[in-house]
Amino acid sequence: MQTKHYLIAITALSLILVFLFLQKNIPARWRPVVDSFEEHYEGDKIITDLCRNVGGRMSGTEKGRYAEEWLLDKLRTYGYQDIQTDTFSFLGWQRKTCRLQVAGISDSVTAMAIAMTPDKIEVVADLVDMKNGDAADFERMRIAAVRGKILLIDLRDKPGSRGEHRTVKIRRALEARAAGIIFYSRYGGNIISTGTGSFKNVLPIPVISISRESARLLKDRLKQEAKVQAFISVQNTLFQANSRNIYVDIPGMSLKEEYIVLTTHLDSWDLAEGAIDNGIGISITLNLAKQLKLMKKRFRRSVRLIWFMGEELGLKGSYAYLRQHKAELKNIATLINLDMPEHINGFNLMIDDFNRPVLEQLARDMESLNLQKLVVNVPWLNSDHVPFLLAGVPVLTFVGGNNNYTSKIYHSSRDVLEYVDFSDLKRSSLIVGLTVLELAESQQLKNHHLNAEQVEERLIASGMKEALKLQNLWPFK
Repeated sequence: MQTKHYLIAITALSLILVFLFLQKNIPARWRPVVDSFEEHYEGDKIITDLCRNVGGRMSGTEKGRYAEEWLLDKLRTYGYQDIQTDTFSFLGWQRKTCRLQVAGISDSVTAMAIAMTPDKIEVVADLVDMKNGDAADFERMRIAAVRGKILLIDLRDKPGSRGEHRTVKIRRALEARAAGIIFYSRYGGNIISTGTGSFKNVLPIPVISISRESARLLKDRLKQEAKVQAFISVQNTLFQANSRNIYVDIPGMSLKEEYIVLTTHLDSWDLAEGAIDNGIGISITLNLAKQLKLMKKRFRRSVRLIWFMGEELGLKGSYAYLRQHKAELKNIATLINLDMPEHINGFNLMIDDFNRPVLEQLARDMESLNLQKLVVNVPWLNSDHVPFLLAGVPVLTFVGGNNNYTSKIYHSSRDVLEYVDFSDLKRSSLIVGLTVLELAESQQLKNHHLNAEQVEERLIASGMKEALKLQNLWPFK
């Protein structure tokens, strides 16, 4: 208990020291904002309330609807009256049972279905170690060695590789006519991670996940026997679902037709509290919503804050928003997406460098907040910015990363409040808030969109084409 109190005291002291340091080193124009932020910050309370009183919140479920109402109540409490909601429909999915048995192992192996696996399916087939399941691994194996087999695939990326989403590996397995897939977690510690198996349709085969420790047992069996059979049985619930994207606007002045849009996803998986993914992003965005109301200031550009549902099941909410607001896309000067924004240390302009000078100056102004990297251009996929990126909208994300442990536990039963770094949450909240306000007020920022040809060209140059095609998300011919 004394150790806990000591750590709390040290954390509080460090926050005070950081704040005092900021007061001396930030640009003078930011001081009123930082003062207000320090006085009214409640990010810790927001994420605690979300995790403890809402918890896991899959889109289309009762808990998902409860999360939507929770968010609406928060916004009303902050004084927002004109709250907008967009309802969208999609195929919902909930897990029920998952069973894995392997010949030569007496007990069932603990396993979990990956989202968008069928509602009911059973498969018996020989087990094949497919290593990492990348293109080289599939090329190495003969077609006959894969067809009709259950593939054991490591979710860990090969050293030096760019890394691939599970949906890319699933698509390769489907093209090779595999009978099923057993993914195993990137990290040890008996962690079993979930995720979606498809951005579009229900999968025709069972796809499940096991721990790294269980995978060792399966690999040992494959070393002992030339042929090892596995049995997979899954039952899930598929249903027609509805969810709501929720957003609020802070109208601008001289450039009020242009928007700085801050997005984050409200939904999470059903296994835990969704603290890291994406309670952090939700807390930061809600805290900013409160601060903007209290400031009672209008900026050159309008600001829109959006909470998407359906991200975890395949970007359902962000694609729905894109369809419903297609005519407005041209007005987005910058779209900033927050998905697990931990330990922020720079800006990522994705594929469009047009406004790099604006962000470089902003990074220099934030030197006292310890931005170790300035501005990079490293596009990445599998979050709500993707539909907008493909449409040529200028997208910004933050360079950073989860700490060594939280990177292991998101999408698992351990994604709980205890692993949130509250001091980092406060720092990240300030960085995000200042970024939104600076871009909304900037005279140098230009509303620069890419046309379809430019987007295609830059995605190809960035090595994104194959992954997007395998995910059925490539919009070009």
